[in-house]
Amino acid sequence: MPRMHGLPDDPVLLVIDSTDALRGLAKLSFIGPRKKSSRFNIARKRGFDGYVLDAAPGEQLSICVVGADARCVGRIPLSIPSSPP
Repeated sequence: MPRMHGLPDDPVLLVIDSTDALRGLAKLSFIGPRKKSSRFNIARKRGFDGYVLDAAPGEQLSICVVGADARCVGRIPLSIPSSPP
């Protein structure tokens, strides 16, 4: 995720469709930059984990990053794969 200043340490991530309808939630996951893992064998990945309700293959959604003022301060494109990996 691009660097966004002024966000809470654990911002809310909403999954929304093209009509801005709520379709799911996500949470930042993995180990943050410059942080140490409590286990030496954990990959230092950064990203998010979440779920989407009624996802359709090929559907285009967005992750909305919610700021401290409860407004969407950034959007990240999210594409549902056309076929399973």
